[in-house]
Amino acid sequence: MADLCSHIARYHVMVDGGRSEVLRSYYSFHWTLIGNLGQDLLVYALAPVMGVKTAAYLTVALVPPLMVLGIRQLSIGVHGRVHPGALVALPFVYSFPFLYGFVNYSIGIAGCMWTLVLWCKWRNDMNPLRISVLLIIGSLLWLTHMAAWAVTVVAAGSMELGHGLHRHGWRPFKVISQAFLRTLPIASIPVLLTLFWRSGVAALPSTYTVWKTLELKFYWMAFIIRDQSMLLDVGTLVLVGLATLWLLFKRNRVDPGLAIAAIILLVLFWVLPLTVFNSYFADLRLLGPIAIFALVALDSNRLDSRARHVLAALALCVFAVRMGMTTYGWVDRGHALKDDLRAMDHIRQGARIAALVPDRMFESWNNSGLSHLPSMAIVNRNAFTNTEWDYPGSQLMRPIYNAGRGFNDNASAMLKMRAHKQGRTVEDFFDKLPRDRFDYVWLFKTDVPPRHAAGLELKFRNRESVLYAIVPKAAAAIPRR
Repeated sequence: MADLCSHIARYHVMVDGGRSEVLRSYYSFHWTLIGNLGQDLLVYALAPVMGVKTAAYLTVALVPPLMVLGIRQLSIGVHGRVHPGALVALPFVYSFPFLYGFVNYSIGIAGCMWTLVLWCKWRNDMNPLRISVLLIIGSLLWLTHMAAWAVTVVAAGSMELGHGLHRHGWRPFKVISQAFLRTLPIASIPVLLTLFWRSGVAALPSTYTVWKTLELKFYWMAFIIRDQSMLLDVGTLVLVGLATLWLLFKRNRVDPGLAIAAIILLVLFWVLPLTVFNSYFADLRLLGPIAIFALVALDSNRLDSRARHVLAALALCVFAVRMGMTTYGWVDRGHALKDDLRAMDHIRQGARIAALVPDRMFESWNNSGLSHLPSMAIVNRNAFTNTEWDYPGSQLMRPIYNAGRGFNDNASAMLKMRAHKQGRTVEDFFDKLPRDRFDYVWLFKTDVPPRHAAGLELKFRNRESVLYAIVPKAAAAIPRR
């Protein structure tokens, strides 16, 4: 999970609480009210008992089972039973945003599923207790991740619309007004929090034209469950599409609430920019919930018992194959990453590390997990690395060392791969590297150009990474550009 290493590094600084003078000189950490605190708060509570890394791993590991059980209960809440469409939806538990390491968002979507389960149980209630609980749930979801809260509001409001249409028929004003009032408790406080938070967030400049953004959205649709194998991932999407079309062709009942939610979110997917409130892949994040809501909405009431069992068995087989591939790939990559981290044995405490790492998006289809791996030096060595984020107003921790010098955040650590425009070449990296402000250079999937080799002492090398120590006197002697 590429981003997870930098998240864990942030938690390490958070739990340190400013006790380390070295970390204080490298990073600033200030608690503030933002809609992106899910795992931060959980790790802060659990770290005194089990440590930062274990707390982070545990909270991540709980997301998939909570999602699976949430889909199960949502299917029961909507249809009265678990039906094959819910089983077809299981691969989307391991959607690309989760595999990429968008942990707070993933925790929030798990909370979304269980909120909708509760919504089904309280469908006919409108009392002070329900309003009070929903006010709390809405606020907690927003704190976990604002986008997950927004998905919840859309889904809950759509379920109310569907329920209103079932009860009152085509009476738009009454149906829409009642849906608005019943959804208001879960939306009201977070709307005020969003307005307050938004005033302090500096928007990132867009680097894409409208047409380029639309082009990327077509790619994103193939990325929904991008994991280990392009053939398996795209093939799974084809099978899911065929199963959906078959259920529709058989004229099975469709829950209007979840169907409306899927349609609204699909429209938002095409309308939203790639970045919202400094969160990348704002549009791509919606595709998993869209698929889950659409598939759970589909009943199988027109299928006989044998057809339902066959579809359910096929869905479970696809999920089992995908889990097997994911497990095999993650174990293999886990061994490789553990080998890469042996470089840490050659890094002293409090060191300053300039890293150059391939980006998760452009290196290969499968998940290498390298993008933010050097951030583990923050956890293990109280080091500075240029692999953390630096977005004003939208995060708790910011790198303050090298601020304004071009080598303080993750943008400076992105290795340009093949023909992609994003990232920097290794030559550009070394041309602009302020050697006097770093102790080590840690490179992945590349090596130092011969003309820049002077003043670098090899400390570690394996199949895909290499660590050099910068010799101070040599660094001072190298002319600066």
